[in-house]
Amino acid sequence: MICNLSNLFITMNYDVEILCTHFFEEVAYYLDDKVEITYLSDQLPEKHISLKKRLKNLNFKDFRKDFYSKYYLQKKVANKFIKFISNIENSVIISTRNDHTKLVNKYSKENNKLIAQFHCDHTTIKGYLKDIRYQYNRINYLLLLTEELKNEVESNLLGYNQNTECLTVPNFIINKRDIKNTKRKKQIITVGRLTSGKGFDRLLLIWEKFIVNNQDYMLKIVGDGEEKEKLIQLAEALNISHSIIFTGSLSNDETVEEIRKSKLFVMTSLREALPMVLLEAITQGTPIIAYDVRVGPRSIIKDGYNGYLVEEGNIEKFVEKLEFLISENDIYSNMSENAIVSSQQYSEENLKNTWFYIIN
Repeated sequence: MICNLSNLFITMNYDVEILCTHFFEEVAYYLDDKVEITYLSDQLPEKHISLKKRLKNLNFKDFRKDFYSKYYLQKKVANKFIKFISNIENSVIISTRNDHTKLVNKYSKENNKLIAQFHCDHTTIKGYLKDIRYQYNRINYLLLLTEELKNEVESNLLGYNQNTECLTVPNFIINKRDIKNTKRKKQIITVGRLTSGKGFDRLLLIWEKFIVNNQDYMLKIVGDGEEKEKLIQLAEALNISHSIIFTGSLSNDETVEEIRKSKLFVMTSLREALPMVLLEAITQGTPIIAYDVRVGPRSIIKDGYNGYLVEEGNIEKFVEKLEFLISENDIYSNMSENAIVSSQQYSEENLKNTWFYIIN
């Protein structure tokens, strides 16, 4: 979304600079050549085992290494961030992470417009509601992904932070592909980081039941993460490995192409905010079946219109919806068309006016 927004602002004739905390060799998504990037570190972020766990295991060598990278290097980057922010004048500063927003709130000059985005469900971040009460007092706008999230956060500010206006501003999707006459494979797809919060183990339990009567279908799992080996082992234990493909990480274009060719998109996450992959799915006319977890999927899926919301944890109902949609061609076709229609509210053009209002 940072790349998408930067490109949008360029078309609106703004000068755009991205302040990036760590250096990656190349930008993962398309970025206009006019966008300037400033890196605060020439290193990649490292994955860490918690310091508490290091001490528990008495691994002092690794503890010292983690202490250095966690505290010294992070402090160094934070100091550079503060210095950079302190020198900005007469500009719009948009922050996307809570820690950065607090620093922007504290160190930005008075003549800047300050906009904070929050791309998660606030209930998953410990202390976040307290932060926006007391450390967002100079933030002009706080942008939330859904109306439900906006209402919850807004009510939390009453009586504390009267300066920050909460707005609902969803992500937008750029669709450059012609999806007419798309040939769908007997393939069902899901996309995400292979972590415990994404609930892919729950999907494998669903697939175990679904594949009994639908052995000509394949499940494609796009993504990578620390749970990958566990999921592969679970698939083997359930005797369903032959019908599952773990693709690993794919580029955005490759991922969207796989979604476009798939019959259905499925999501079994434990929590979400406004998942970009679901926006990608409806833009490609691929109906979605997802567990109705807190706030996320229900903001995109209109049950029975462009997909189905299934009661959280109800495996039998999930399988029932899968089998129903792959067998009812007319209903499927209507849902696919409806998905495309519903995606228009998340188009770049539709959100452009919203952003024009916010930054002017």
